[in-house]
Amino acid sequence: PEISYRVQMGPFGDAARARAIMRLVKRDFEPAEMLRVADRYMVYVGQCDSEAEAAGLKIRLAEELAINGTVVRVRRNGERLYIYGE
Repeated sequence: PEISYRVQMGPFGDAARARAIMRLVKRDFEPAEMLRVADRYMVYVGQCDSEAEAAGLKIRLAEELAINGTVVRVRRNGERLYIYGE
């Protein structure tokens, strides 16, 4: 399985709000994707090799875009994603 670290933003109850955040983030940060989790939407940014690198990304998002997020660990197993974090 492939493991990476990303910055998670959300949950958003409204898909349009999540898409707006994702568009804003994608101007300067890649990759960014939106996932539906139950009846909410989450935005995930980055694909970092270490938790420290993802923490740096989290700080940049806060400083440059005033967006707060949480660092999460993502494990990909084929087509499935397993997300671990706060």
